Amino acid sequence: MISVSLLDSMLAAQSQEAAAHLMRGREVNWGAMPLTGVFETCDGALVMVGAFKANPLQDIGITLNIPDLHLDPRFASFALQVENKASLHAIFREQFATNTTAYWLERLEEQDLLCAPVRTLAEALADEQTAVNGMIMEADGVVEPIRVVGSPIHLQDAPVTLRVPPAFLGQHTEEVLGELGGKENAA
Repeated sequence: MISVSLLDSMLAAQSQEAAAHLMRGREVNWGAMPLTGVFETCDGALVMVGAFKANPLQDIGITLNIPDLHLDPRFASFALQVENKASLHAIFREQFATNTTAYWLERLEEQDLLCAPVRTLAEALADEQTAVNGMIMEADGVVEPIRVVGSPIHLQDAPVTLRVPPAFLGQHTEEVLGELGGKENAA
């Protein structure tokens, strides 16, 4: 037997943030960090997390071809970066808008900064890794072929399958009404 709870999974996915709260009573909100955000490029958007480095602001400056922002008095400390986050993000937005998502992802990765493209649902579903992970399930349906997202839990000896296609509108009405009090209720 395997039991998986969505609540447990969500808590486990936030183990670092949970430990900070449980051990120090501090909230870690990566989205609120001054060097983290979603930024539009000329052909899409990307998310960047400026963390886990000795001087991430310097590395972001190198990536964006701008002067070393940690030398700017407005951004000289973490507290000042938080206070002036809007100004800092305005600088980032202006630079990221000048080139493509692919260009900036390559530049951010060269500086070992955490980043990823922001994708639409259609792009995520079409991604090669989605297929490799077996996350799109297909089966014959009553009216048309069925294509749905599979389970994120993969068991080698018990793969998830589509056993029964979804019913079409009204397919079981007579059967259900018959169980509730006779076939005369179905009419």
